[in-house]
Amino acid sequence: MWFRPPWDNGEVGDVGLSGPREGALVPWIVWTRLIVVFVVLIASVIVPLVWFEGDLVLVGKVVAVLVGYVLIGTIIRPNPVMSNLGYGRGFIDDPFRRSDDVNQTLLSWKILLFPGRFLGESVIDAVRLLAGEGDGPS
Repeated sequence: MWFRPPWDNGEVGDVGLSGPREGALVPWIVWTRLIVVFVVLIASVIVPLVWFEGDLVLVGKVVAVLVGYVLIGTIIRPNPVMSNLGYGRGFIDDPFRRSDDVNQTLLSWKILLFPGRFLGESVIDAVRLLAGEGDGPS
């Protein structure tokens, strides 16, 4: 792993990969989340089109970066240990521990990747609902 001093015995989180989705699907929540996905999808095409004055190559690059962000946010799951973030739940750093620095970094990555995870899981839940795994569309 990395160098940790012997006095730094705090717990450190990990980075996992997403597994199969479980749990009951509430149709109205799934459809509301899917509407948000479509609004973001439309905005991610229209805004760059206007911004780059119709240059389709640049718009394609922007959309490709956004799709990559959604895929990364959906697949990668940072899991910090929330009880070891430093003093005051991370507001004040503990200068003698490296483990809280790792957990603070994992928490930052979790916050940064959350919008991509939300969009990706919304699409996955809609596909699961249409495939008949939930109560059915209503």
